[in-house]
Amino acid sequence: MNQTLKYIPAAIVLATSVLLAFPAFSQKLPDQRGTSSFRLENDIITGTNCDYTKSALTSYISPASDLLFLADWVPAYLTWLTKATKWHMTYGDGQNLYTPQDIAINPPDAADRPYAGFLYGTIGLVADERPANGDPRHRYVLALDVGIVDKHSPAEQKQKLVHRVIDDQKPLG
Repeated sequence: MNQTLKYIPAAIVLATSVLLAFPAFSQKLPDQRGTSSFRLENDIITGTNCDYTKSALTSYISPASDLLFLADWVPAYLTWLTKATKWHMTYGDGQNLYTPQDIAINPPDAADRPYAGFLYGTIGLVADERPANGDPRHRYVLALDVGIVDKHSPAEQKQKLVHRVIDDQKPLG
């Protein structure tokens, strides 16, 4: 594979992250702004490096009733699920990494969890069902995640970079 082409998925994720965060910095009134968020999970907190090892997700939830033209009709078909009157769109991109328990052996133990990566984009609807006092009661999310796995996601490069930066054991698998 061409060296430049292997970085395209990572570049798409980075560009999408920037675009998703942009609406949160707009100068709209507070009740008309959406919400951007970034979530990072890493097993370094627990001192382990196996199984589900890392996840990062950048997401944006639109202001209420700011739905794409295709999503405007969907809430009417979901009345069996919720009586929500406030609906939002959600967009995001993320990556999950999975590793075997022993990352110091090559090839990895066939009986252990294999190395895996999932680079994905997500789009969905969020139903915000609130009582009269405004407190959240229920939030329903219906989303579609689409992505690429394993060698086509830059999971290996990210894990090796993080291990180099924190001066941890180099993954050999």
